[in-house]
Amino acid sequence: MENEEIRNQYEAYTRINAFGEKYGAQFDPTSRGRKQFTQIDTVVAKMVEHGVKKLTGKSGFHGGTGGKELAAQALRVNLRKIRKTSVSIAEEEDMPEFDDKFVLPRSASYEVLLTRARSVLQEATPHAALFVEFELAANFLDTLDKSIKRLENAGTDQRAGLSDQVGATAELVAAAVEGMKIRKQLLTLVRNKFENNVGVLAEWETANHIVWPTNGGNGDAAPPSAEA
Repeated sequence: MENEEIRNQYEAYTRINAFGEKYGAQFDPTSRGRKQFTQIDTVVAKMVEHGVKKLTGKSGFHGGTGGKELAAQALRVNLRKIRKTSVSIAEEEDMPEFDDKFVLPRSASYEVLLTRARSVLQEATPHAALFVEFELAANFLDTLDKSIKRLENAGTDQRAGLSDQVGATAELVAAAVEGMKIRKQLLTLVRNKFENNVGVLAEWETANHIVWPTNGGNGDAAPPSAEA
């Protein structure tokens, strides 16, 4: 996993933590929302403990289930963007077949995810111009292909990176994965809690936003609403 990606996740978690310090008290003390904000605080502390601030260069953690899970999450982000766009295409262009071609897998299996992603790549290729017309990035297929390859290769490359660079540890990657799960819960909880407060929601969208690396990674960041 790229150091840049983990650093960007850490920065988002610290913003989410600050948001929780500001607005968390509006959740009931025993509520799920309050619990998730407490947990994101713990994740931030874990990432600091395991050296997130010392990450340098482009070295990364390439092995283990943590790296595979982060690669899978990045791939799911790409698939969700394509899925949401395909729904709009189906409605606006009267192409109901798009509702069937680009559905997301229900299984959590990496192999099922990869199989579905390869199918989406194949199905979307002839319609690339149409997807771009609906404001997907011009290189969205290349981005998807790279995300597929990252998951395929995750856990097989055990190299630690260049000797003069500091890479992520397994504990740091695990904390990043934990943070992503908490963030996913909070996306729904916060939006539901503050659905009538546009100002707070705007702060939340800024806080939870993650910038994904473009150099062989997941491509430009999806808007937070595309990751729900």
